[in-house]
Amino acid sequence: MLKVLISIGSLQLVTMFVMMLRTKGLALLLGPELYGLMGVLDRMVAVFGQTISLSLPFSALRYLSPQWETDRPRFFWLFRRMRNVLTGLSLLALLVGVLLVSFVPELLGGQIREHRGLAVLALLGLPTVALVPFLQNSLAASFDHSRAMLFSLLHAIVFSVTAVLGVWTLGLNGFYGLYALLGGTLCLVVLRTFARAESSSVPAEAALVERTPTYLPKYVWRFGLLLLAPAFLAPYVAYSVFDQLIASRGQVAGGYMQSAMGLALAVRGVLGAAGQVFLTPLVNRPGNFLERVERANNFQKTLFLLVGIVVPPLVLLSQLAIVVLYSPRFLPAAPYVVLFVTVEILGLAVGNYQAVLLAMDHVVVSVVQNIVAQAAMFLMASWAIPRWGIVGAGLASLTAQLVLMAGTATFLVWRHRFRPSPRIVALSAYIFASLGCSAWLASTFPGMTWSGLAVKLAAYAVFAGGLAIFPNPEDWLNMRRLGDELRARRAARSLRKQ
Repeated sequence: MLKVLISIGSLQLVTMFVMMLRTKGLALLLGPELYGLMGVLDRMVAVFGQTISLSLPFSALRYLSPQWETDRPRFFWLFRRMRNVLTGLSLLALLVGVLLVSFVPELLGGQIREHRGLAVLALLGLPTVALVPFLQNSLAASFDHSRAMLFSLLHAIVFSVTAVLGVWTLGLNGFYGLYALLGGTLCLVVLRTFARAESSSVPAEAALVERTPTYLPKYVWRFGLLLLAPAFLAPYVAYSVFDQLIASRGQVAGGYMQSAMGLALAVRGVLGAAGQVFLTPLVNRPGNFLERVERANNFQKTLFLLVGIVVPPLVLLSQLAIVVLYSPRFLPAAPYVVLFVTVEILGLAVGNYQAVLLAMDHVVVSVVQNIVAQAAMFLMASWAIPRWGIVGAGLASLTAQLVLMAGTATFLVWRHRFRPSPRIVALSAYIFASLGCSAWLASTFPGMTWSGLAVKLAAYAVFAGGLAIFPNPEDWLNMRRLGDELRARRAARSLRKQ
């Protein structure tokens, strides 16, 4: 488990480094105000993209994973059906989005009404936005985690190059137009790769068999339609929260929140990629509830150990991280980093057990829980943002995760007599206590004085050292084996060089 997490995390770390370069370039070129506008446009596109996808990216993990080992022709047949439906829906959403922006932009908020041409260009990237997660998950469903992460890296490179080059030459218009062109080209290349893989791995006689029905199976439609409400609500409520913040505090505040969330999303990107490309296919493999939840428990424990090592320095040095990743103009965002990091870590933890719910076919339960969580987030945002601005937006996001966590835990205990692992509960409490202490130290010792750095370094040493009490003997044995394997690889590379 640890080996896979490190392997996936390493590729994701490179991906996030590329995204950091993109973020830095955009922060210098745009500044807080235009950076906030970009956040509005990106969330608008996400509303269309996630809604029309009918959860087909997640369906790829759920339904393609079992087929890869048992029925390879069926895998490619189902992949092609999903691809065709997703492409058609994305083009339909593009048409609807352009019509809404052109004729009734007030339905999409005040910022869209003021920037119609820019919004249309942003919508041109919808087919790419819809296809990228589907293609990555399809690669992961074939248990080719490295290739899935490599595709993610290539997309990050295209996304970053088009952003910086486009904004540098033609502003945000250049970014959205260039991304629609080059991002779409990348998706076509990967689709061609799938076609070659099918021709090489599926026997000719199997490939000629026409399967019935020729359209997307009903169970995939049913799964996607059941998840339609949360697939729409999650990006819509996030968009609404951002729009409310800008209406209340202005675009500059939106830029500050976008930058604080950017650091939190970087954490989620590095540590959460394994959940998407490794855990979800794993819990959808055959097995009873106890077997599936044990896989989730092992993953959760390893994930939180990595969180305890990676995240506290980001909170302790949040001001430095803001300056390095963005610019000094974004420093007012530093105090909010811990709030959004906490939201993302909770989201990762809850998502692991939501994956078990869906794998056990408790789709309706998951849908209801997500709808309630998004409703709670919207209500909290409407009340808290006018009072506390960015803090109110963060509390709204935190409320959604807490509601979802409570609902998931309650159902698993009631239906499956689930008992949380005391070790994982203790580890979770330790992690969040470490983050709270890190945030307090960051505010108590602001700036980059030597005395402050010494205190923060000592605190991190204590936090990281305390993690040693949580792994059991088997965990230590696995880590020792991983270390031996890494040393053996280094020795082999040295011999090849000689």
